[in-house]
Amino acid sequence: MAMVEKARKKGYHQLVGSEEELMSLLRKEVAEAEGQELVIMAGHFMLFLDESQEGLVPGVMEVQPTDLMKQRIANRVGIFPAYTWGKGAQLAKEFRDRFSDIKFLLLINDWQYVPEKGTASDLRAQFYENFSELPSIYIDLLQA
Repeated sequence: MAMVEKARKKGYHQLVGSEEELMSLLRKEVAEAEGQELVIMAGHFMLFLDESQEGLVPGVMEVQPTDLMKQRIANRVGIFPAYTWGKGAQLAKEFRDRFSDIKFLLLINDWQYVPEKGTASDLRAQFYENFSELPSIYIDLLQA
């Protein structure tokens, strides 16, 4: 949030040409942030319909039990969800002594690959009722 406010005030933007440049920019911004709380938004995933489970599942291919779902997710979003979660965990680890409180913000896209007809609202409700913990790879990355 501090980076966004800083960017607005200064009319600041920066294009990056590589992941290394992006991580350097994020490290610089986090190091200069005021306050003792850091919120990292990472690991964004979409929901996908898994017909075999008759419900929506996180679009994180590393946690899918079937090759069909792994391939479906790989074709649309690839490694992005778990990879960005890992980068967020890396930042948290690097700055754990700088902040007294580090939290993660997880965005779930629950519309793009959800069927449009009939049961979409029911499928979403069912997913959120049962979504009680992060995908296992996210937990593994945080523990590492």
